[in-house]
Amino acid sequence: MALINTAFADNDAAEDRIIVKFRDSKNISAVSSKHGRIVEKFNRSGLTLLKLSGGKSVRSTLDELRRDPSVLYAEPDYIITTGSVPDDTYYADLWGLAMISMPGAWLYTTGSRSVVVAVIDTGVDYTHPDLAANAWINPGEIPGNKIDDDGNGYVDDVYGYD
Repeated sequence: MALINTAFADNDAAEDRIIVKFRDSKNISAVSSKHGRIVEKFNRSGLTLLKLSGGKSVRSTLDELRRDPSVLYAEPDYIITTGSVPDDTYYADLWGLAMISMPGAWLYTTGSRSVVVAVIDTGVDYTHPDLAANAWINPGEIPGNKIDDDGNGYVDDVYGYD
């Protein structure tokens, strides 16, 4: 996996959207409606995505918002793309990754052994060459002894239950 280019130019941003962080939620509606409309509020981060109205320019709106005391900061909505795709031989055949926006997730991480992902599916072949080295193994279970070693109610759930 190649690194992502994080150097931005004005032409790397959407022409009609700005990301705004307000100091508090009291003025979000009033300030936003002056410049456009709220497209989305990201509650965890407190960010607001604002779509500009009436042909307003990103640059002039940014200048106005940055002078507004109710705005902590305002930035262009940069368009980010990955620098490359995985070196998996079959990547082009993995149409599902694009459907769940997986390439976009790789902007944040390409994985970590400290993260466990649960797959609710009809089954996973944990012996598959692409998965075997990364399949989660229940550390509290002893395989094949027909005992519920970890006391979770499931016998020999080494790779998960069922």
